[in-house]
Amino acid sequence: MKTNLYLFLALLLLLFAGCGKDEPAVDPEPDGPDTPTTENTSTYVPIDWEKTQITKMDMKTGDVTLTFTDKAPEFENGLSLIVLETDTSTYIRRVMNTDVSNKTATLQTVEANMTELFADTEFTLSLAPSAERAPTKSGTASIDANGILHPVRIIEINENNSYRTLYDIHKEIPLTRTEGETGLNISFPEIDNSGKVISASEDGNLALYWDTYKQNFSLNATAHFKFGKAVNEKKITEDLKIKVSELEEFRFTIGAKAQWDMILGASAKGKFKYEENDITIAKGMFKPRVFTFFTPTGIPVIITLGSDLLGDFSADGDAKIEIKGGVNFSGSLTTGIEYKEKKWQPIGEPTFEYQIHPLEITAFANLNMKISAYPKIKIKLYNFLGPAFSPQPFLKDSVKMGMFNEMGSISKDYYGWTEKTYAGVDLQTSIMLDFIGINEELPFPPITFEGLFYNAPDKIELKSPENGLDIQLDKPIEVTFNVTRKLLAADLPIQGVSVKFESPKGKVSQNFLLTDLQGNAKVQWTPTVPNDSLTAKIFDASGEVISQATFKPKEEEEEFSIVGKWWEDGHHNLPEYPILTTPLIPNDNYLEFFPDGTFEYVLNPNKQQLWIGYWNDGTQSGYMIGPLYRVIRGDYTYSGSELKTNATYYYEEWEHDRYDYSGNYVGNGSLFPDDKTGEDHFGGTVKFSNINEMQTPKGHFIRMTEDFNLDDYILKSKSKSFKVLQNTRHLENSGSAKIIIYK
Repeated sequence: MKTNLYLFLALLLLLFAGCGKDEPAVDPEPDGPDTPTTENTSTYVPIDWEKTQITKMDMKTGDVTLTFTDKAPEFENGLSLIVLETDTSTYIRRVMNTDVSNKTATLQTVEANMTELFADTEFTLSLAPSAERAPTKSGTASIDANGILHPVRIIEINENNSYRTLYDIHKEIPLTRTEGETGLNISFPEIDNSGKVISASEDGNLALYWDTYKQNFSLNATAHFKFGKAVNEKKITEDLKIKVSELEEFRFTIGAKAQWDMILGASAKGKFKYEENDITIAKGMFKPRVFTFFTPTGIPVIITLGSDLLGDFSADGDAKIEIKGGVNFSGSLTTGIEYKEKKWQPIGEPTFEYQIHPLEITAFANLNMKISAYPKIKIKLYNFLGPAFSPQPFLKDSVKMGMFNEMGSISKDYYGWTEKTYAGVDLQTSIMLDFIGINEELPFPPITFEGLFYNAPDKIELKSPENGLDIQLDKPIEVTFNVTRKLLAADLPIQGVSVKFESPKGKVSQNFLLTDLQGNAKVQWTPTVPNDSLTAKIFDASGEVISQATFKPKEEEEEFSIVGKWWEDGHHNLPEYPILTTPLIPNDNYLEFFPDGTFEYVLNPNKQQLWIGYWNDGTQSGYMIGPLYRVIRGDYTYSGSELKTNATYYYEEWEHDRYDYSGNYVGNGSLFPDDKTGEDHFGGTVKFSNINEMQTPKGHFIRMTEDFNLDDYILKSKSKSFKVLQNTRHLENSGSAKIIIYK
């Protein structure tokens, strides 16, 4: 019976706790073995600040004294929550002790957070006022048809902590706007820091200043909160524990329209290095604004928005230079923070148009520079620091120069420089979690959107004459190349780029030229051999080719090359009997043409014993056996299928034994013919039956390729695409090319 009564009481407590969706909710813990336990439930106490005055407030001690026009509300020590509102700040407080005398309440309070104030509820806020009205316990709220809460009051805080009311739904004060501001956008004051010095390096070698700096920035923002049921336990004192909720979903996003003009000037000399981040360019560039909202149950939600203007600058290099350059950004961006499924993450996307102002540099230099100036938007939830957003537009510029000069040679020489300009936006976000009772800051890696908007030099192209022009050998011709830089999508000419000219056989008037004002480099080129070409190259600082272009005149049809080693397509007779069946083997004679215009012919290079018949008066009368060996060397020309050879060396030896046809030994002989130099031994019209067979008036030859080698009179194929055909002396491939085989 006793257990049933406890269960009934627990269910009754659950019923009361769930009556208000925005109110803190408490779930009981399970019954203990002997004594039932009950968790304390926080209760929000609404206060009408139109009829209440704060006569004392000390947040260090927590002492608060309130004077009410009407009767003071009832407070329950340890369980009552109030939202303490001043003109410029707001605090969530838990009432620990109460002393009420007439219409004055003296309270001793401690800090509380949003997980104590909200449970089992979700709501969305927009910073834009709305005409919608809805009554609540604490007064009139502004809630539209989609359930989104809009501010009922907006104030602007001055430096002396005074304030100006921009909007008040109760007093029917219309929204005070700056010029060009709409109800959906909050405009930041326009900033113009043009001509102002930023800073300088300690050694005096670098000074930075704004040639132009202007900023226009406006934004709107939305916030979404979802709190779960009050199931977590929080210890207030040794004797007091309460149930608190847990943040289940959170999203705070800023949509902004922005325009930045950032043109930086710098004076540098010698070696310099400078880096400084988070420089305050304008403190309080945007006066803090406090937005007050009411939920349907009358609980106030207060958001404060403020911003400073910060800058990041870095530069290093080595030169004496004057620099001016920058970027103009115009467009919109979205940045924010989201918490869902127990995971925090940044969100963001910019949509900008860029107008790049490339650096104007009065001297070549090695330079790396990055500039950025940006608002740091800070959000407070009640008196707690919350999200912070820094949309950082930036410009990065890198100028590099390099060269190499080798004495006595130009093949490796180069002179190069590059300039690359990048522009983009870093969306920096972070959040302090004190508003949900966690003393922690979460910084997130930036979301970076970056593009290469300026690249110099970018490419080189042939300008004149056109490829395929019919030219004359050994006659100079002017060839013009054009070098461009890339600015956004435009190709613009660039001056002062070193262009290197290379030609395999031709001659150039200059190996290097600098481009003129139109980006042109003109050179006199003299071709000396058919099918030559002229190539122009531009290099970066490390000697890598950035781009190259080639002028190719009209090509003459190239003849099939005879350079290489050719086997003579014939056979040797071996000295074996009977005579009529003397074995035949393919010979190993070869004729080789070299690229330098010389040739060599070798007959029977291995000095094989051969069978050769001889004649008397036109009648074959016997045969000879011996190692006939012959070497011819000389030079050759080949053009128009006509081959001419000129022997400059001739050697032949022929020691042999003579036999008649009966096989009787006749005698021994030695033949060493007279010198046959100066003769054309192989000249005439050359014909090709295929890529491997060459016919001349003096013989039929088969090309020796790298796919084959000769070993003990057997030609072995290294290529599996060839196969041996039976009853033939050739190998055959898919192209029907015949290659002789020794077998």
